[in-house]
Amino acid sequence: MGKIGRKNWIGAFGGAMLMAAPLAAALAQAEKRCDLDAYTIDEDPKGISVRATPSNQGKIAGVIRVQKDDDVGVAIVAESNGWFRIKSYQTYSTNKETKLGGWIHGSRLGSSLMIMQGGKASERLREEPSDRSKRCCC
Repeated sequence: MGKIGRKNWIGAFGGAMLMAAPLAAALAQAEKRCDLDAYTIDEDPKGISVRATPSNQGKIAGVIRVQKDDDVGVAIVAESNGWFRIKSYQTYSTNKETKLGGWIHGSRLGSSLMIMQGGKASERLREEPSDRSKRCCC
C-alpha cells in the first residue's frame, strides 16, 4: 500500500467529514421530538428491551421488567420510524420512577386519549388547536 501524503490525507479526511455531516443531519431530522406518556403492552416474561438506537440491531441499553397484572408507564421524548425514545419508566403498583434512556418499538406500547373530562360540551377533539376549528369526533 502506498504512502498517503499529508495533503491527500487531509483532503480525504475532510471529504469523509463532509459526507458524514449530511448523514448526521438527516438522522437528526428523522427524529421528531414530543412529550407524552404511554404504557407497555408487551407481557414477555423476559422484559422489554430498551435499545441504544431505534433499531432491532441496536445495543440493549436496559430492560423493563413487567410483573404479571402490573402496569408500566413510559415517558416518551421523541419518535423515529415507529420507535419511541424514552427517558424513564414508572411501575404503577409501586409508583417508582426509574431513569432509563433508549428506544422502544411502538408495537410494545399502548396509549389512551381523554377527550372529555367532566362532560363539558366545550371539551372536544378538534382538527386544529382552536375553539373555532372543526370537531373531529364526539
